[in-house]
Amino acid sequence: MESDIRRWRSNLAISGLAYIGLGIWNSLKTLLFYFSNRDDFEHALIFNLFDASEDFGYRTMLATLVVALLFNLLFHCYVGFSALAEAQGRRRGKVYLLIAIFQVVMSLVTMVSFIAGNQDSNPIDSFIPGIIELTSTFAVFDVAISSIRLRRLQRRVESQG
Repeated sequence: MESDIRRWRSNLAISGLAYIGLGIWNSLKTLLFYFSNRDDFEHALIFNLFDASEDFGYRTMLATLVVALLFNLLFHCYVGFSALAEAQGRRRGKVYLLIAIFQVVMSLVTMVSFIAGNQDSNPIDSFIPGIIELTSTFAVFDVAISSIRLRRLQRRVESQG
């Protein structure tokens, strides 16, 4: 029983670190995409979405991008660091587990809509982002499963004990 607890703690720690790393990668990738395609990106958003002055549209778009990236990174770090804390036995919060489950569901919905929306595009262009999204979904799913299994094993040990 103790070896199972150690295994699930290790699995939870690895998945938590992976989810943090994938969150950082996702933020960096988005920023790199923005700066590498800045003119096309700005033109599409400013003139098609905002239909306002270029200065206002640019500031609004940039602020929205930064807030969305920070919010995404915050979720990844919160779930990842909470998983690490639980794996080390420091705390057992329920909020991060609920956020992790929510992120699994939202990620699956995003992947389905991404696949459905990219039927006409080049499959190579959507393959790598799809693999990365699938890896991120697996990491957060593994965090949720490992946390649930670890809690069940710890309750069983406490009740026997």
